[in-house]
Amino acid sequence: MPFAITLRLDPASADRIESLRHALATEGIDSDRYNLVYPAHITLAIYPDRTPEDRLHAALAHVTASWRILPVTLSGIGIFHGTSSILWAAPVVGRDLLMLHASLAEALPDLSIHPHYQPEAWTPHVTLTGALPDPGPALKTLLTHWQPVTGTLVQADLVRFRPVEMLQSRSLAQP
Repeated sequence: MPFAITLRLDPASADRIESLRHALATEGIDSDRYNLVYPAHITLAIYPDRTPEDRLHAALAHVTASWRILPVTLSGIGIFHGTSSILWAAPVVGRDLLMLHASLAEALPDLSIHPHYQPEAWTPHVTLTGALPDPGPALKTLLTHWQPVTGTLVQADLVRFRPVEMLQSRSLAQP
């Protein structure tokens, strides 16, 4: 199972995202993220299962020592489109979020990272659906319920997935 390092949304903001995921599940469109049973988050990096876990633990402890709670606004909905599509909530991306991502990459420069999470390729997002052959019904449902979300990123986690197994959690300091 691969590893991920994530930034979790505050509980109220995560609940707003969960309500969107619940609407998709209730309408029988998609229950992938609803069934994941892991709060809404932005993934900073995904590492293959052969990655030395102790290196990930040490790096997370080191980099998060200076990280602060970060304001975040999810302003709209995006689509990763291909043979199947994934819908996601789009954060307004600022320098501070990019700096957190860069500091993690700099702490583990020799480790293999999923190509989508390389510093030059990363698209920050909060995933709303699993892979869908036709994103139309999900997009229609999401747009019916969508309101921008303003909150904070409050916690950094190291997890293994699927299923999600919490390995380490670090609360971010007050600004």
